[in-house]
Amino acid sequence: MNNSPQKLIDLHQDVVSHLRGEMPTQTNLTALAETTELFFGSVFIEPENNLQTKEGVQKITNDIQWYQSLGNPFRVISNEKDLDYAKTGETGVVIHLEGADFLTPETASALAKWYNGGLRSIGFLWNKDNALGTSAASKKPDQGLTLFGKQVLKEANNLGIMIDCAHVNERGFYDILEYSKTPPFITHGNAYTLCPNPRNFTDNQIKVLAARGGIIGVFFSSKYVQMDRQPNVDDVIDHIAYIADLVGAESIAIGSDFGGITSGLIPGLEKLTDMIEFEERLRVRGFTDENIGKIFSDNALQFVKNFFTNESKK
Repeated sequence: MNNSPQKLIDLHQDVVSHLRGEMPTQTNLTALAETTELFFGSVFIEPENNLQTKEGVQKITNDIQWYQSLGNPFRVISNEKDLDYAKTGETGVVIHLEGADFLTPETASALAKWYNGGLRSIGFLWNKDNALGTSAASKKPDQGLTLFGKQVLKEANNLGIMIDCAHVNERGFYDILEYSKTPPFITHGNAYTLCPNPRNFTDNQIKVLAARGGIIGVFFSSKYVQMDRQPNVDDVIDHIAYIADLVGAESIAIGSDFGGITSGLIPGLEKLTDMIEFEERLRVRGFTDENIGKIFSDNALQFVKNFFTNESKK
């Protein structure tokens, strides 16, 4: 086994909501500090029936502030200058909102407030339709982004917030690709051809995304890896290999979804520290050290650098 494990950039860590639970086994701050170079720390507030919109907005604000309060060794990445975190041995954190369910025309001003608080990445949908568009889980192929969703997309572009296509239905995905001024990306998604779950992405979606300069973070939730049986580590690697054959290793990253996996863990990929062994499994499958480096961190870092560099030129 390699004696110097590859530092990871993880595009999807549900750490704050996970640590609120009783059994924070998938991820934790100690593991993040030890194994990751940078991670997208998700804010996720489930749109429960009895939760009022303004309450949801405040809960999101509180979780953004939680990430800001972490302190050493974590540094929230807000601009290009913050990307020197590695020089000081810190772990970078990009604050990400998973599901903009509490953004409505009445609460639209919250986006700018969240940005001022440190939010730099947003996923419009989760598993329910909202004021911005249609979720992949809804199976409504003819409905994409709403007019309000396109307005939010424009504002997010203008503010300097990365656009995540995870959980967006296919038409909404192509709406984002058409209207976004900056290359969008997928924090956590897999290949539909290997696992035909509507949350995954077709060959054409992956090709179009890669052509725009976007990346896709392969993730480890069981039913999005293999629908017919209990998946194993090699099934995850099959997704990575498939996407690499389709668009090249330069368009792949890791978006583990640790902290947010509720539909089944994969033996051998049940917690963040398993990534050390996962690296070795990739090597056994024939991935070179160069391509492992791209998948584990280089591609994601380049995407983030490109985004913030372009933002600084505005």
